[in-house]
Amino acid sequence: MLKVFRLGRFQAPQWAIVAGVTLLTLALTGGVVLVSTPAGCGVAHRVGIRVNEARCGVASKGQLPQLTPSPESTYKGGQTPSAGPTGAPTASASVPPVPTPNNPSYPPYEYAASEAFPPIVSAPMPGGSGFSCRLPIYAGPPGSGGFLVFPGGTFVGDPRSAVAPPTPSAGAPPAQGTQLGLTYDAGAGHWLPVQRSWVTPDASHYAWPGSDGIYVADVATGTVSQIGLGHTWTLIALDGSGVYVSLPNVGGLWLIPLSGAAKQLSAGGYWQAVGGGAAYGTDLSQVPFGTLDSLRRLDLKTGTSTLWFESDDASVPQVIGFDLTGAPVISTTGGREPSTIWLAPRLGAASPLGSWYYYGGNQVSAIADSHGLWLGSPQGVYLYDPATGWSTPAVVGGNLAGVCS
Repeated sequence: MLKVFRLGRFQAPQWAIVAGVTLLTLALTGGVVLVSTPAGCGVAHRVGIRVNEARCGVASKGQLPQLTPSPESTYKGGQTPSAGPTGAPTASASVPPVPTPNNPSYPPYEYAASEAFPPIVSAPMPGGSGFSCRLPIYAGPPGSGGFLVFPGGTFVGDPRSAVAPPTPSAGAPPAQGTQLGLTYDAGAGHWLPVQRSWVTPDASHYAWPGSDGIYVADVATGTVSQIGLGHTWTLIALDGSGVYVSLPNVGGLWLIPLSGAAKQLSAGGYWQAVGGGAAYGTDLSQVPFGTLDSLRRLDLKTGTSTLWFESDDASVPQVIGFDLTGAPVISTTGGREPSTIWLAPRLGAASPLGSWYYYGGNQVSAIADSHGLWLGSPQGVYLYDPATGWSTPAVVGGNLAGVCS
């Protein structure tokens, strides 16, 4: 029976209405309408539109289209979904036992086995790393910290990572931001509620930004002091000399001693990191897409500013850490090109350590210890040894919170 569409005195076959709407769409868009259902194909046949007959059928169960994974998503069992920096050796097939707080083969944990909340334990990485230590990492907010236990690369969560900065005084505003990071002090065996660059090298003090000035906590006494009053600073780093800060959306670098007035170290530049006696940053806050950018080094003793690093594929150079000598570890991205990890110990002597396709922005951190250079990212944790190159000791991703000890 022919179906008829009626509107007042107007009436027409229903297929003609559908065909008219289809032709009107074609006329307005100038494009091609993809017909993929039997009803749609019937309309197309009536009005003389040529279609791909193979698309007019209804797929039966099990006849799904074959998907071709991109190179970034292709991975093999036991390997991280992102290949990581190039040169990672293949792990062996042996699987170590899963660590528990009662297993004497592994270092002690920060909680007792009798606690109400058992630890979160991940699956181990096939193969062995050749060393035994715990690498502290965290996923984001307080309480997300734990340890990658080697050999095996198994993650064991630590509930005692749920730490927060002390309240400076009654009625004081809370710390800026909801995620200040985490640091694990292996010497004292406890977590600190801020990222590693905001902790002094001896872990005696840590700092965090406030709405007015910078708060500094003494770990031993628990006392909190407030410095740099009168400004809302961007906190870059803390060391024995004081706090290195900048002003939001303003060029320049300042040092605020733990006791004393702020001192301006540079009138320009947008600074990212401080380490090895120098600050590193860029001349501009941002450059247009496709434009190359350069990294500048400011000697903190002499005040000398030097153009330190630039690369023909480095549009966004970021200092993500330092090696044991204080040389900056740099991550660059070049648009459609892979990201590259560099080590720049001297002027004009930067060495590429490896490249990978990574799309996590600046969520990459590097920490050096006796095992090599650790690289943490949401996609996995990698280790660089100058003698053997890159390895993938763990497929668990996270931010680095300290050295492997």
